[in-house]
Amino acid sequence: MKARLLFSMFFCSLAFDLALAAGRLDWRIVPAAVVGWCLADLASGLVHMYINYRPCAPGSGLRELYFWQGSRDSAEFLARQSEVYARISAFERIVYDFKKHHPMPDLLGRHGMLHLMKGPVFLITLPLSLTLNLVFALTSPPAWLLVGAAVMILGASMTQAFHGSLHRSKVGRSYGRCVRSAC
Repeated sequence: MKARLLFSMFFCSLAFDLALAAGRLDWRIVPAAVVGWCLADLASGLVHMYINYRPCAPGSGLRELYFWQGSRDSAEFLARQSEVYARISAFERIVYDFKKHHPMPDLLGRHGMLHLMKGPVFLITLPLSLTLNLVFALTSPPAWLLVGAAVMILGASMTQAFHGSLHRSKVGRSYGRCVRSAC
C-alpha cells in the first residue's frame, strides 16, 4: 500500500512538471529531453560504478552472505540474512542488494519493473521531483527545462529496471531467434 502511494506521488509529480510546460512548448523540448536522458544515463553509470566498487562494511556479515555456498532459500541463510540486515544501515543494504546480482545474474532479471524502480524512486527521484515541483511552481522556468528535468528524473528512476532487463534469461522473442541463428 505504501509503495502504491509513493509511486502515485512520483508519477503525479512528473505530470505536474509536464502540465506546467504544456502551454509553452517549443522546439527546444526535444534536445532538452535527449540531454535529460543522457544525464540520467551518465548519473546511472557513475552510481553503478560507485556501488560496485564500494566495499561492504567490514565485520557486518555481508561478505559471508555474498559468498554463501548453500541454498539462499534455506532457513539457515534467511536467519543469517535477517541478523545481518538488522545490524546494517538502509544504505548498506541497498549496496549489498545491488551487488548480490553479480554472483547470481538471473536474480536481478527475475524482478518486475516497479520492484526495480523502488530504490531509485523512493530514495532519490521522488524527493528530487517534489523539490523541483516546488521550485518550478515558484519560478516559472521555460518549458524545455521542465521537460528535460522530467525526462532526466524518469530515466534515473528506470535505470535499475533497464539493468535488470539485461540480466533476464528470456529477453524477448526476436532476441532469442537472433541468438539461436547466430545473427
